[in-house]
Amino acid sequence: MVPLFGLLLVSYFSASKSVEVITRSQSMRDGETVLSARKTYEMGFFSPGPEVVVWVANRENPLENSTGVLRMDEQGRLLLLDKEAGKVLLDSGNLEVRDGEKDLPAGLLWQSIDEPSHVMLPGMKMSANRRTGARRHLTSWKSPDDPSPGNYTVEMDFSTLPRVLLKHHQAIKFSTGHFNGYRFVGVPFMQPESVLQCVVRITEDQADYIIQMKIPTISIMTLSYNGVGQRLLYDEGTNVWETFTYLPADECDRFANCGAFSICNMSNFPVCGCLEGYAPRNGDEWDQQNFSSGCVRRTRPDCSGGDGFLLMPLLKLPHLINSTVDIDISLSECRNKCTSDCSCTAYAIANVTDGMGDALLGSAIFWI
Repeated sequence: MVPLFGLLLVSYFSASKSVEVITRSQSMRDGETVLSARKTYEMGFFSPGPEVVVWVANRENPLENSTGVLRMDEQGRLLLLDKEAGKVLLDSGNLEVRDGEKDLPAGLLWQSIDEPSHVMLPGMKMSANRRTGARRHLTSWKSPDDPSPGNYTVEMDFSTLPRVLLKHHQAIKFSTGHFNGYRFVGVPFMQPESVLQCVVRITEDQADYIIQMKIPTISIMTLSYNGVGQRLLYDEGTNVWETFTYLPADECDRFANCGAFSICNMSNFPVCGCLEGYAPRNGDEWDQQNFSSGCVRRTRPDCSGGDGFLLMPLLKLPHLINSTVDIDISLSECRNKCTSDCSCTAYAIANVTDGMGDALLGSAIFWI
């Protein structure tokens, strides 16, 4: 069994010694653990098993045996040793390293939520800064029993409008769609009245995605080794983890599953169809249920006024790579701008909060 050091949720080690705080004068050895105040989270040495693991310190460098020791040096740095500052495990699942001589927040030296593993806990932040390129994201395990970084990531993208992407290496496998000031357009369950509150905070350079719980319950978002994102809720009455949702949920959740100028609808067969006025680019491929080539217009665009716009409600908007976002115009102004440009194929409102999302209020998108 490979010894690792990390945080486990609800399932306990049954160790001989458990405390809540470790100071500079103390150390932790294999077989000893730290419990949060309400015994929700437990930290210690472990080998991968049935427990729910939310954070691993040495996921790329497992220990060779069970002689591991965790201690803090005089500079307040956590040292994980093969052999022989205070550390506090909170009920939120956050491991904090504090300067005991200073009050918070000045006394906070380091915290585990700033370095996510494959699990996103309530209060944890996923972020992207488009000026510096800095990101805070989830990375899958390599396999069910190997916590070293795997091939999948869940990350915030702020190249245009904020969205969350599931990637395999650099290939996009799922997109939430952009944040419209109310929710991510491709995540219907993300509603303000839900017990699970998803908060997106936007500044000029950075977008943050934070999950908060409206009621005291245990919920986590996990990224599995094979690229499935799950939202789990813990039923303390039955001691059972229940799957609240998982993504990608179906064939239409697969990124660009039907190709350009198409619609994916799980109520139809086949699920992929072309927009009105469009036809499959490759009919033979479509007959074989391969829709990746998408659709093309049946006629050339008429820029003299013969063409118009078709309303398409309740859709996840297309990829924004060929779009322009203008934060200073209304939807009607966007329509006029798109109408006057013969290369413009569609337009949409970017923000629907009507005053709730100041950063994007009145903005619009048009595709070229």
